[in-house]
Amino acid sequence: MGRLLREDELRRTEARYPAHATSDTPPKFESAIERRRLRFLGAFIGVMERLGCDVKGSTHAGERFCIVVAGVECWVRIFVDRLEPATRGHWQAQPRQRRASEWIRLDLIPDGGSYYVEDYQRVKPERTWQEEDGERIEDRFGEIVREFLLIAEKRTRAATERWYRHRLEGQARQQREARAEAERVAEEARRAEQERAKQQAAAARRRQDLLREAADIVEAADRIRRFIDMAMQRRVPDASTDAAFAAWQAWATKEADALQSAAMARLAEQVESFKQAPMVDD
Repeated sequence: MGRLLREDELRRTEARYPAHATSDTPPKFESAIERRRLRFLGAFIGVMERLGCDVKGSTHAGERFCIVVAGVECWVRIFVDRLEPATRGHWQAQPRQRRASEWIRLDLIPDGGSYYVEDYQRVKPERTWQEEDGERIEDRFGEIVREFLLIAEKRTRAATERWYRHRLEGQARQQREARAEAERVAEEARRAEQERAKQQAAAARRRQDLLREAADIVEAADRIRRFIDMAMQRRVPDASTDAAFAAWQAWATKEADALQSAAMARLAEQVESFKQAPMVDD
């Protein structure tokens, strides 16, 4: 209130000395009705502050301000509303100009609105208090305060309910996300177990294949050696073929030995696999 009066006094001084004025804005509280509006504004804000409400506003005319009730913002606008007299067409005789009708009006912006001018222009007020039939708004001061506080209480309860619902929804969302995460982890574990079982089965099949291959190789080497022995027993000595038979015998024996080495390589590979995973069942 003091700031509004100081700013208005500055505008009044500048109006008396226009050559040194820094602004062309006229004083706001020159008329009697504007001074009444200012007194009503001061009384209204004073009551709200005594009730523990936080009041804030920054407009130079003191028309738009916010009252915070239990953390909920209630934007209001208190101004002088005017009804200009009707005029006639240029072809009709103009009546003697009458003074415009004016009255003090207090608007409560709907919940969620703000102090911006465009909100007042496009949003219908939730509640309006104004002077009617010669009744001054000061005469309804107690009624206005009580009704304003009732509306603010409803807003506070609605805000609390919204907060509580939001909290419940947040908790439910967290629980859903936790369940989804647990299901994802379980699914990954299940797939990992399936992959591990698949790898174990593949390793078991590989071991079996190596064992069969080694056994087949050893059996082939043994057959070759038995065949060499049989050939030596049944061969009739012949000087013309003794050298060739000896060469064949050496070659066949070498092939059997090579097969035996391949079998041992298969055995070494299988033993190495058991070193890496000795507890895996086939």
